[in-house]
Amino acid sequence: MAVEMCNNNGHCRKFDAGTMCPSFRVTKEEQHLTRGRANTLRLVLSGQLGDEGLASDDVKEALDLCVSCKGCKRDCPTGVDMAKFKIEARTARARVNGLSLRDRMVGEMPRYAPWASKFSALVNGVERVPFLAKQIKQALKLAPQRSLPVFNGNFLASAEASQQPATTTREVLLFVDTFNNYMEGDNAKAAKRVLEAAGYRVHLNVTKGQRPLCCGRTYPLFRSV
Repeated sequence: MAVEMCNNNGHCRKFDAGTMCPSFRVTKEEQHLTRGRANTLRLVLSGQLGDEGLASDDVKEALDLCVSCKGCKRDCPTGVDMAKFKIEARTARARVNGLSLRDRMVGEMPRYAPWASKFSALVNGVERVPFLAKQIKQALKLAPQRSLPVFNGNFLASAEASQQPATTTREVLLFVDTFNNYMEGDNAKAAKRVLEAAGYRVHLNVTKGQRPLCCGRTYPLFRSV
C-alpha cells in the first residue's frame, strides 16, 4: 500500500530527474506530489477525513491531476504506485456517488463508437456548431478548449474485407484498439503496411459478425462499480 511504502524521502520533489511527478511540476503544490497524496491516504486510514474515506472530496482533489503515468512507481526509491491508489479511490467514490455522465461516455465508448462512426458526418458536425459543442462540453465537464473526438470510419471492418490470401508462414497479430479503429485509422493502416512489408501475414483482433475485441482500457472504473 502507498501509505506503507512512502517514507517521505522527498525524491518526488525533484525537477531534474525521472518522470515524477508531472502534476507537481506544474502546480508546485504538496498535495499534487506523490508524497502529498500518500499523506492524504494516511489521513484516510486514521479517520481524519471522516466517514467517506477514499470517497471524500479531499482525496478526489488530491488525485484529480494524477495522470496515472506510473512515473512514481518507476522513479520512487520505494516504488509507490499512485496510479493504483487512484483507481481504488475513484472506484470507492463511484460506489458512493455513482458514475458521472463523462465516466459513462468514456467507459462505454467501445459500444457506441461503431454507431458514432457510421453517422460520423452528423456526430463530427457538432463541433462546427459552437453553441451545441459548448453545451455538450459543459455537460461532460470537459475543458472548452478541448476538441470533441472525431470519428473516422472503421479500420477493422475495411481491413478485414480487403484481407489477402496468405503468401507467407510468418504471422503476427495487430491489436487495434477502439481509438485507432474508429478515430485514428491511419495509425493502424500504417502499422499493417509496415508489418506486411516486413513479410508478415497480419491477423486482426476481429471475428466476422462480432464486435472487435476490446483492449478494455475504458472499462476499469465503469465495470468495478
